[in-house]
Amino acid sequence: YTWYKPARTVEGEKAIKITATELFDAWVKSPSAAKINYLDKALEVTGTVADFKTNQEGQQVVYFVTNDPLYGVTCSFVQDPGAISKGSTVTVKAFCTGYLGDSIETSDVKMDRGVLINK
Repeated sequence: YTWYKPARTVEGEKAIKITATELFDAWVKSPSAAKINYLDKALEVTGTVADFKTNQEGQQVVYFVTNDPLYGVTCSFVQDPGAISKGSTVTVKAFCTGYLGDSIETSDVKMDRGVLINK
């Protein structure tokens, strides 16, 4: 039955509203508490765009500004959200997939299957 279960979409989920900086700080301060509060949950994140790129899977990814100069919050999109410019403030709704703070290569908070709420 699970095999044919429809994929979970963020559009029908009730989201937790938070800023990108608050989300990143929560994961850095206490990963165990952040897992309970945010992991696998729909989040509506508002923040300033640091960058906007295409990843290896061909998905559009927005990188949000945080208090950390190297790392932050990233969100990949289900469909191309259109033109997003650096420095603009946007709100996205996506599922939080975790914080990679234990990794040498990245310490970003990851979100995926996102949709653009506003820009």
